[in-house]
Formats: sequence, C-alpha cells, structure tokens
Amino acid sequence: MDKYNYEEYQKEYREKNKEKLQQYQREWRAKNKEKMKQYHKKYLENNRDELNQYRSKYNKTENGKKYQRIQTWKQRGVISDNWDDTYEKYINCKNCEICNIELLTGNKKNGRVLDHDHITGNIRNIICRCCNNKLPKQKILKY
Repeated sequence: MDKYNYEEYQKEYREKNKEKLQQYQREWRAKNKEKMKQYHKKYLENNRDELNQYRSKYNKTENGKKYQRIQTWKQRGVISDNWDDTYEKYINCKNCEICNIELLTGNKKNGRVLDHDHITGNIRNIICRCCNNKLPKQKILKY
C-alpha cells in the first residue's frame, strides 16, 4: 500500500470510528494521568524560557490582550453570558456612559473601566476611571 492510499485509509477510518477513538483516548488519558503530569512538568522545566518568550509575544497580540482582559474580569467576579460580546462592547465604547467624556485606552484619568456590581457580578456600564472612583463603594459582606 503506497503512502497516499494509506493516508486516505487512515482518514476514512478516523471518520468512521470517531466515537470509538474518542473513548479510547479518554480511557488512555485516565490510565496515564500521572505519567502525563510528569511529562508536562519535565517539559516545562526544560523549556521555561522558550515558553515565557512565546507568552510575552502572545500577550502583545489582540487575542492575547483580549484573553488577559477577560481573565481579569473573571477573577474580579464579573459575570457574563457572552464574553466575546462584552469585550466587543468594551473595546468599541467611545464615551463614558455617565459623563459622556471621550474614553482613552490605558491607565489614564479617563481610561475605560467595566463597571459591575460587586455583590451580584452583573455588568452595569462602561465608564471612565473618574466616574468609577466617584461611585459609592459597596461593601462586600463577609460571614
């Protein structure tokens, strides 16, 4: 069997037996969980500098910035049904929804901020940093 026919055969087999192969992969991962953990740990130790360079390059791309921003919102307790729509609204918002001042990018006085309720996590507005600082702070109840 030549190389081309074998590749076609493999492709057809994978398409026909998709569920069977997925089940096999799940079982294999479950059986070899510790082995894979050790492999990844060793790989990370040996390639730490290379991975850090890749991460720093990725974080400067649009997708990297978007990912970081959304992760920060999640860590701060913001809740959203659709993170892509929330991010698009955040990026495309040109004026503060309270004082109507033009919003700038960055950590400036009139930089944009995603305002949210700290108790429920629901998003309220996209506002400037000044308006965000003027809003009354809600105390988070600790039991």
